[in-house]
Amino acid sequence: MREKLIRLILLALKTFDGEPAPERALFMHVKIGAAPERPTDSDLRDALGAVESAGLALGVTDDLLKTRTWTLTPMGTHRARQL
Repeated sequence: MREKLIRLILLALKTFDGEPAPERALFMHVKIGAAPERPTDSDLRDALGAVESAGLALGVTDDLLKTRTWTLTPMGTHRARQL
């Protein structure tokens, strides 16, 4: 399921067209795409960590608002276009 979540994360981030995606919105987008499976937030964080470790996405935390947003890196954009 992790590989499926990684693909869904890349595709979801691609739909944001370069705009930072709030983590909650990203998770909801991926959960809808994963239906009928029901990945947990922990599953999504694990897959998102793999995406970030591979250099495909970058997460930034706003310390003031305590929110995290995600965007594709150039390499992630290239990979998402291949899916």
